[in-house]
Amino acid sequence: MTTEKAIYQLTDLIKDRESFCHRDDFDDMFLQDIEALKVGISALEKQVPKKLKHKAETFVIQDYEYEDDYISCPFCDRFLGVNYNNDIEKHKHCPDCGQALDWSDENAET
Repeated sequence: MTTEKAIYQLTDLIKDRESFCHRDDFDDMFLQDIEALKVGISALEKQVPKKLKHKAETFVIQDYEYEDDYISCPFCDRFLGVNYNNDIEKHKHCPDCGQALDWSDENAET
């Protein structure tokens, strides 16, 4: 089973559990099941590589204006480097949150 398929099935289970919310016999066990499923989905989603976020910023220093393209984690927004710099350490996962990173659009190879 793929990670994406597991996420889909866990999401379906949440919908199934939530459909019991309107029943009189709904109890804390269903709430715990739903919470456990959401935690599982969150952990699985971090295993799926996501494209990096690019944020362009313009700076002015001594009347000279330039723009830098910063790269950050798509999940937690941790700074990973400057886009034009080939010395960026290309982590497979974000050092802060563990999100799998997709560097396929970057100039240098992964």
